[in-house]
Amino acid sequence: MGTCQAQAVPRGEAMATCRVQAEDCSDEDFLGVASVSTRRTIPCNRHQNRMCSKGCGRYAFGKFDSCCARCDGSGCHSRDCEQKQIRGFCAGGCGRRANVGEDGKMFRTCCKSCSHLRGECGHCGHDVECDIRDNGGTCPPWYWKSAPKWQRGGPGFHEEVSGDYVKSMGTKLLQKSMPKSVVVRCDRIEDSSLWDRYTAKRAEIRTRGALIQDINAETSDLLGFSATTTLDTSVNEVWLFHGTEETAARAIAKSNFKMPTSAGNFGKGAYFAEAAKKSDTYAKKARDSGPELADCKVMMLCRVVLGNIQKVSGTDRQAERLVQDPLVDSVLGKTDFREFLVYDAAQIYPEYIMWYR
Repeated sequence: MGTCQAQAVPRGEAMATCRVQAEDCSDEDFLGVASVSTRRTIPCNRHQNRMCSKGCGRYAFGKFDSCCARCDGSGCHSRDCEQKQIRGFCAGGCGRRANVGEDGKMFRTCCKSCSHLRGECGHCGHDVECDIRDNGGTCPPWYWKSAPKWQRGGPGFHEEVSGDYVKSMGTKLLQKSMPKSVVVRCDRIEDSSLWDRYTAKRAEIRTRGALIQDINAETSDLLGFSATTTLDTSVNEVWLFHGTEETAARAIAKSNFKMPTSAGNFGKGAYFAEAAKKSDTYAKKARDSGPELADCKVMMLCRVVLGNIQKVSGTDRQAERLVQDPLVDSVLGKTDFREFLVYDAAQIYPEYIMWYR
C-alpha cells in the first residue's frame, strides 16, 4: 500500500475542514504525490469531509447534502456523479480516493478490502491503512452497525450488539488454550466516545513513531478478515483477553478501564493476556444475566495499542514508572504466561464482552 498517510484529526474536525496529506487534494496534487514528502501536510476542505446524507458512502458534493440529485441511498447516481468516480476515485464507488503505490502508480480502488467487500458482501468497507489515509484512522471498523452514523456526522452513540460471528470466533480463540470452552454469548461494544479517545491516542503514537515488533500474539492466528484488516500493526495494535466479572465488564463498556490503586506483578496497570487460560483465572461467574448464562464466566476481548514495548525479566511491581520514558508505551512481562500491560486507558478499546462456559 502507499506510504502517504492523512494527519490524524478529532472526529468533529474530520467532519468539517481538516488538514490532510497531499494525496487527498486536487487531482493534480494527487497524481504528483510520489514527489511529495510523506510528512508534508497542506490545507484542504476535501468536500468538507461530509458524507452524502442518503447513506450511499460517497462524499457530499460542494455545499449540498448529497452526492447528486438522483441519489436515494440504493446505488442510483447521476451520470455526472458516476464520472467523478472514474478519475482519482475508488472504482468501487465508495467515494474515497484511489490508492497510490510507492512507485507513484494509481490503483483502481482505495484498498483491497473495499473491492473485496463490495464483491462479497455488497457494501463498502475499508482496511485500517485506508482509514488512516482517508480520515486519520478515526472511522470505526467497517463491520460496526453504528459506522454509518459516524459517516453521516450524527450524534454520539453507544450500542451493544450481539452476533453469532464473533461468538464463533471467540470460541476458537478460547479453545486454543482451553479446548473445552464455548462462548455462549458475545456482545460487541460500539461507543463513539470511547472510540474517539482510543483513535486519538493511537494516532498520537503513530505520529510519534513506534518500533514494529513481531510479538506473535496467539490471538492473531485465529482472527478473521474483519479483525485482522482493522488492526494498525504500525503501532503494534493487538487483540488481547481480560478476565473480569460481569458488573465490571458492563462498567468498562461505558467508561473504559480504571487503573488500579494497588500494584500487581507489573505495577498499577491494566493487565491483558494472549492466552485465554491466563485471563480465565481472573474471570468470575455471571450473576445477573438470567438462566441462559447461568454458570457462565465473563471475559473481555479488547483492542490494545502497545506502541513501543518494554520487555521486563522477572516481575516489577513498579513497572508503571517505565512508561514515564516517552519512548515506552507498554510493558511485556512473563509469569506462567506472557502478560501485556498498559498504564493509560486511552490505549484500550473494550470491544467485546464474552460469556462462556
